[in-house]
Amino acid sequence: MVLVHGFGETLERWGRTQASQVLSPHFQVIVFDIRAHGRSGKPHDPQAYGPELASDVVRLLEHLGIGKAHIVGYSMGALVGLDMALLHPRHVASLVLGGAGWNPPETLESFRRQAEAFEQWKAPIAARADAKALGALLRGLRVLTESEVRSIQVPMAAIIGVNDRFLGNVRRLSAIRPDVKVEIIPEADHATAVTHPRFAEALLEFLKLARLSQFGRLAAGKSFRISRGV
Repeated sequence: MVLVHGFGETLERWGRTQASQVLSPHFQVIVFDIRAHGRSGKPHDPQAYGPELASDVVRLLEHLGIGKAHIVGYSMGALVGLDMALLHPRHVASLVLGGAGWNPPETLESFRRQAEAFEQWKAPIAARADAKALGALLRGLRVLTESEVRSIQVPMAAIIGVNDRFLGNVRRLSAIRPDVKVEIIPEADHATAVTHPRFAEALLEFLKLARLSQFGRLAAGKSFRISRGV
């Protein structure tokens, strides 16, 4: 399984949650730095992002000799997961959207405004982060159409805090995809849901069901940390 972190985070983010510890006895867990983050490459061209982020996950799996994996994405990582399920379905055993659902079209304008803030150095960034790369990533992100969301064939789940500002996007997803399993974590918001014990529990429950009901057993008990660009 591949854990895909959110915007402005790094692979170390997963170490501050219970997800890796809970999942490692049952799955081979892979974490990595998305482009523009951590120790991965930081191109300044928006064309280097968007669907290329999903292609990076495919290249990583191929590098490790893995044909198919469960994809777990949090926040922006969930957008990468949706592109994986849409564009590279043969590599996706299942998809879990953490803190995210189906973004409305106006999200693109929000991405543009955020990109401008980074490009003009008006947004706070972590030490050693590349503001221009983060801006380019935001400009490269896209929003799936309704037909694209409906066409996704892999099992999907969404796990989100009850106080998450993106809960409406999960409800929007459920309206056209009632087959998506939804877990709402009480007393949690966008920042805290991923570290809540229930997040890891719900994640494991869904992934076990997806693995046992539709897919072959994946190698368990191993964990990889990938921090170089692929």
